[in-house]
Amino acid sequence: MIEISPHALDRFVERIVPDHTYRDARILFANRANKAAPIKKRTVNGQELWKMTEPDALLVVKRDQHPVVVTVLPPEEEVDMSELLRLEMEQNDHHAETEIKVKRSSYKLVNALSSLRDRTHAGEEKIKAGQQQIQQGQESFQSTVKKILDDCDEDVLRLLRLKELIPSEYDDKEE
Repeated sequence: MIEISPHALDRFVERIVPDHTYRDARILFANRANKAAPIKKRTVNGQELWKMTEPDALLVVKRDQHPVVVTVLPPEEEVDMSELLRLEMEQNDHHAETEIKVKRSSYKLVNALSSLRDRTHAGEEKIKAGQQQIQQGQESFQSTVKKILDDCDEDVLRLLRLKELIPSEYDDKEE
């Protein structure tokens, strides 16, 4: 099964079947491209050319894991080699531009993820520091209350207990 790049589909509509709707052209191209056959001629850069019939066209094919149509040229008899070179350079420029855009997007994504990771780590550190401050504050408060209660005389302690202002853990002071 041959794969068709979006660029190739656009060139098929533009160069071969300009009178078709995009949807009809896509269906026709998918059906006919799978019946195309490689020919001996190659592009100036050595890419494979496949001949498609009904409608007649030349398919520039790149092989990855499977064949991919990267662009479409008019039928063989209508193409001179300088035009073929120009069309191929146009197609290569399109791919190079796309590759640059993908790389830029990848760099932006990597930088954004790195920044997010750094901010997450900084936030986690701030949370830990805040938790430690809360723990220290609670310990300091308990120590201060205990010290105050230890320094109070018995009458004040009885009065505070009556008013329920002293926690029950300090009841042993009474004895």
